[in-house]
Amino acid sequence: WKFQENPLAHDRGVHVSVAEVEGKIVGQWAKLMVPFKYQDKVILGAQAVDNLVHPEFRTGGRIQRELVGRQPALARAQGLAFAFGFPDEVGYLMGKWILNYQDLSPFPTLVRRLNWSQVPGGRRTRLSGRIRELADFLRRGLYRTHLAWPGRRHIAVREVPIFDERTDAFWEAAKGSYAILGVRDRHYLNWRYVAKPSGGYTNLIGER
Repeated sequence: WKFQENPLAHDRGVHVSVAEVEGKIVGQWAKLMVPFKYQDKVILGAQAVDNLVHPEFRTGGRIQRELVGRQPALARAQGLAFAFGFPDEVGYLMGKWILNYQDLSPFPTLVRRLNWSQVPGGRRTRLSGRIRELADFLRRGLYRTHLAWPGRRHIAVREVPIFDERTDAFWEAAKGSYAILGVRDRHYLNWRYVAKPSGGYTNLIGER
């Protein structure tokens, strides 16, 4: 699913590099092909994923270095514009050392409270029963008011089993607001979130 059924695999093939010793696979480096809208055209990027080396061949890092070192030439041959990743500490050091990784930016941290009943935190246990009930009542009332605020009333949010052609229309209307953005048309979304064998996603759309 992740590689062979990727919508881009039909044109570009599956991109997984392996290291072999005496006919046995001892290392793997895979790339997930991802289309990006950049200015007024679509370019192809690759996200490094599922990189692993057999425990018996990790000493000295030779297998890892060979797998990683081959990636730039392969990427050029495959017509990739760039590669990106979210490496762990070891992967980050290897990338900086061999692939000349460049840090784009730190991750912003965004917080949205989903359960207002947890607002008091640890202080909640110090409140008497009646005061706690009153506080919970007020919080629920504030949350209902928040959800019913004007401007939200004309937008309906619902779960969908699949992304239809309206997703493409939404993508076409929205993409012009961004200089660079991962392509989010229905082909990508249905592959990434609907066709995933193990499921695990709730797909919501907002309609007006």
